[in-house]
Amino acid sequence: MPAAEPAPEPDSGRAEANPDDGYWRDRLAFDDQVSDESPVVRGTWVTAGQIVSLLVDGWSWDDVLRHYPELTERDIRACLAYTAETDGPIAL
Repeated sequence: MPAAEPAPEPDSGRAEANPDDGYWRDRLAFDDQVSDESPVVRGTWVTAGQIVSLLVDGWSWDDVLRHYPELTERDIRACLAYTAETDGPIAL
């Protein structure tokens, strides 16, 4: 007789935790000298809003990295995570 499959766990109604939640805090910082609203990638003058706007405008990640060689893929991911987590308008 085949083994019975385990019963599914009850649905908690919550999505699984996103490993990028809060991740942006390690990569981004608020700097009033650059922007009053959007955080910057640490060690740069590039705001999360700038990066997300470029991606929305159709730039690829490679385009962004070529234009801003001081950034990494992790920085772009942090900009996206910040925007998703704060669910607010993109400040340029």
